[in-house]
Amino acid sequence: MKNFKLLSTSALCNSSYIKPQRMQYLLEDVEYFWDFYEAFDSVGILLFLPEEESLLLLKHIRPCAMLREEKTLSYELCAGLVDKQGKSLEQIAQEEILEECGYAVPISRLQKIHSFFSNIGLSPTKQTLFFATIHPQEKVSEGGGERDENFESFLLKTSEILDFLKNPNISKTTSLAYMLQWFYIEKMEKNQ
Repeated sequence: MKNFKLLSTSALCNSSYIKPQRMQYLLEDVEYFWDFYEAFDSVGILLFLPEEESLLLLKHIRPCAMLREEKTLSYELCAGLVDKQGKSLEQIAQEEILEECGYAVPISRLQKIHSFFSNIGLSPTKQTLFFATIHPQEKVSEGGGERDENFESFLLKTSEILDFLKNPNISKTTSLAYMLQWFYIEKMEKNQ
């Protein structure tokens, strides 16, 4: 992974990714305000390698985590922003799998699982979650994401899902935790 060092934080003036807003509303004829930010929706994809009996996850260095605790490493799904006009969620998910993980997966193999609000107290954004089975012969590049991204691939054995989920020392996103539970229930428990 690339070396990371926090240099500073400052007030946000202008961003292509988030726009701070203030909403004014009435509740039982009493006026209130709510601060929030507009942002892009996103997709997240859980990838299963049956030949390895493993799930392909990403280990990210997330700068924001450093503001909270010293460790910045987070385990996550392959994911990306819905920021490409005219493309379906499935097309964006397919592109993210190729860009981040290096696998060329047909759209027909993407299974939409659910959509959730990502951070409902701060933003109206939603994340749509997908599942896809991938195979070694579909690996066409090393992946790795864009220049400013900092992650590496991680294979989680399906037999280790519950231990991974229960371990409080492993930082993970809520979407990853949800998808691991979904996989365990839908693909493992039902096949026992």
